[in-house]
Amino acid sequence: MTYQPRNRKAPWYRAKFGEKPKRRVFKPIRKTSRDQSRRLRIYHARVKVWKRDKICAAGGLFFINGKAIRFCSGSLPHKCDDCHHAKAKAGHLLMDERYWIPVCREAHTNIREHPIEARAAGFYIGAWQHAEKATV
Repeated sequence: MTYQPRNRKAPWYRAKFGEKPKRRVFKPIRKTSRDQSRRLRIYHARVKVWKRDKICAAGGLFFINGKAIRFCSGSLPHKCDDCHHAKAKAGHLLMDERYWIPVCREAHTNIREHPIEARAAGFYIGAWQHAEKATV
């Protein structure tokens, strides 16, 4: 035997919402906002065009404190795969091409793994510096 309420809902309530209240559906939280998703779509399209004819800036040797450091194994000039952000990707810096550096995938990984050497070679720029003072 199922439970039947003694009093049914009012006619206006049944006309508007139906006999039973609707079950609430929970949606997951978005990983990025709609505005940031729009910015990222524009960014990825610009980077795709930007890196079309670029050469890896990390190819060759960098002499840091008397040591020769190589960020990528390719000695000859080769095409870039990635866009390294020397300053950051936050806010307006995402679209600021002055801080974009074309690098190959291997060099990008090495820049991330060795930040001290990369900063000395000019692949990272401090927040207080401007693009004109960058060494790369």
